[in-house]
Amino acid sequence: MYTLKVWLTSVFLTPLLFSFYISITAESASITERFSDFVSSIPFFGIIVFVGFIASIPNFILFYLFTKKMHQLSYPPRGLKVLVNLVAILLTYFLFLLLEENNDMWLITLAYSFTLTLGIWFFPLGKK
Repeated sequence: MYTLKVWLTSVFLTPLLFSFYISITAESASITERFSDFVSSIPFFGIIVFVGFIASIPNFILFYLFTKKMHQLSYPPRGLKVLVNLVAILLTYFLFLLLEENNDMWLITLAYSFTLTLGIWFFPLGKK
């Protein structure tokens, strides 16, 4: 359940944060135009979430298997979260490396890594 919560947090939160980031950094002059840019990106939110969900299923499976195995080895919670965090970031990096051959998607990769890290440290690991 822990890995599902972390993964779904990343799948839903990253597109929202990225849309917000784009609207803030847009060259629109006023705050009203920036807000309008953000609101106009909402229809694409569902598409982005769906694509991110589908594309990251292999990462979720690997993330789940790694976390389960490390949890079975009785790592201390903090050490386990550090390892899980490192693996999640590496899986994200490799996914985008496979999807984009010249890796122009570094900002999106960073955003997904950030939300994964938030989820990993926010949610409790749970019982074995």
